Order: sequence, then structure tokens, then C-alpha cells
Amino acid sequence: MLCLKFLVSVAGIFAATFAYAQAQSPGNGFFPLEAKCRIADSRQLGAPLSGGASRLLNVSENSNYAAQGGQGSSTSCGLPNDATAYAVSVTAIPLAQGGFLKIFPAGKTPADGNTISFPAAPGSNTNDIIAISRVSGVEELGVYASVGSHYILDIVGYFRPANSTVGMCTNLWNYDALYPGQQTTLNSHLCTTGNTISASGCTAAPTAGVVLSVSSVVSVSSGTYHKCVFTNNGSSIVSIDAYGTCCPTN
Repeated sequence: MLCLKFLVSVAGIFAATFAYAQAQSPGNGFFPLEAKCRIADSRQLGAPLSGGASRLLNVSENSNYAAQGGQGSSTSCGLPNDATAYAVSVTAIPLAQGGFLKIFPAGKTPADGNTISFPAAPGSNTNDIIAISRVSGVEELGVYASVGSHYILDIVGYFRPANSTVGMCTNLWNYDALYPGQQTTLNSHLCTTGNTISASGCTAAPTAGVVLSVSSVVSVSSGTYHKCVFTNNGSSIVSIDAYGTCCPTN
């Protein structure tokens, strides 16, 4: 089994933050993301888990995490097709003190998962969280709450065969929150000189009231990036994303 060490923080919002990861099986390597990828946030959906309930979530081959309250997609987050498992950072935001979340592999029961506890009084705890195995095209993981709770899940890295030649390309993504009445420019991270940017673009979720006035690849002396200019004419906060794939020029 692949295992990761996480630390649970204090003061009401109990966040399992990434500390270290080590592939436990021969031939696999761990690759951290340059920035965490938010795959789920129940607050964005206004849909906390009630006590005793669970919910399945999708990680791989997901073209848009918005349906789970996340941001971006598996492509824009930089998750390669040959990943064997993902390292997941979990934040529990309880509606009542004294309980726990369990993160468990899809197809198993919550009893097979690992626990994020939020005690009756503020405190800290250390938890071992399994790396979620990649299952192509279906939900990979489930979240179970013992009491009413919101959850946030971020991918912070992935495992893949150490000798893999797939993924010489890197995925560049950048996301932000766009408030009602606000206009902003959001750029993907830079694809440096000697590389070519492709499969780039801009996304927003939800899309109601959002105007995308600029979506283009911009070349500068040090490389290229994708530029997005968004305006939020709606009444709710919008998650926006600028992304691209950066590959060595042949």
C-alpha cells in the first residue's frame, strides 16, 4: 500500500496538509505538483456531508472539477495519464465538533479508509492517509463524515513509474476567485523558451454572467503563456482558470 504522512492543524478548520511522500513499491516515483489542484470543495456547492453520509469523487480524466466544487481539470492540473496513484490533502470543516472524516478507495467501505479527526476541543493530531489509486474513468475515492461537515480535497502530487517517458510535457495552470462586478486578467504559468505551449485555454465555473473577452497565447522573450481576461457580471463568486500544456520543442 502507498502511504503518505499528513498533519492536522488547529483552530476550527482542520486541514490535512502535505508533509512528505514516499513511493512504497519498487519502480514508482513521487512527483509533487508545482501548485495544489483543488478537485473538490463542498462549500462551493453548498452541500456538506450529513452525519453518517458518504460521497464519491472523480480525479482522473475529469474535464472539469466544477461539479465537485473544484477548480480546473485533470489536464490543466498536470495529472499525467500514466499516474498510478495520487497524493491527496484533505481539509475538514465540521458543522459540529467531535467527529471525523474518512477518505476511502471507491469500491471499498469507509471502514477501509483513513481518518481525519476533529476533536471536541481545538487540538492537533497526525494521520496517515493512503494515496488513492488511479482508476480510469470512474470515481477513485469516497468521503465519509461521522457528523455534519464540509470537506476540501487537493491533489498535491502523483505517483508514476520512475522510468516513464510519458509526461516530458508539464501542465501549466493558474486559478483564482472572481467576485461579482470584478474584471481580472489571469495568465497560465510561463512555458519557457525551448518549449511549446498547447491545449491551452480559460475556464470559469459557474459560467452564468461571466464574460471572457480575451483568450490567447502570448509570446514574450522568456517563453509563452495563455492570457485570459474575465468579467463577472453575475451575482456569485466564480472560480476561474488559465491553463496550458508545455512540451519540449522537437
